[in-house]
Order: sequence, then structure tokens, then C-alpha cells
Amino acid sequence: MKLLAEMLWSSSGIGYELLRNVSLVRMEHTTGTVVPILVMALPPTIAPQWLETRITSKYGGR
Repeated sequence: MKLLAEMLWSSSGIGYELLRNVSLVRMEHTTGTVVPILVMALPPTIAPQWLETRITSKYGGR
């Protein structure tokens, strides 16, 4: 939750750029800001899910 707050109410950085571009309705810049956020957010989200699936399939979900 703190990360979201820092992203939305910051005065610099990716969150600031995202909100500025959304408020100015600059879709090409907004998309260009969302892509790096996705690139940074997906690996830490996908890795634990992959690891859980691998462990569960190996040990049978005990």
C-alpha cells in the first residue's frame, strides 16, 4: 500500500510522470510509462507463483 501511495503522491519519478501524462491526456507517454512499471512488477509477481507451482507439483501439495 505504501508503494502505491508513494507512486501516486510523489513529486518526481515514474509515478509522477504517469499521473502527469494521464492528467494531460498524453496516451503515448502514458503507455510509455506503464510499460516500464509492468516490466519491473511482473518478475516479482510471477516468480513466487512459478515456484509454488513447481514445489506443489514435486511434493504433492502436502
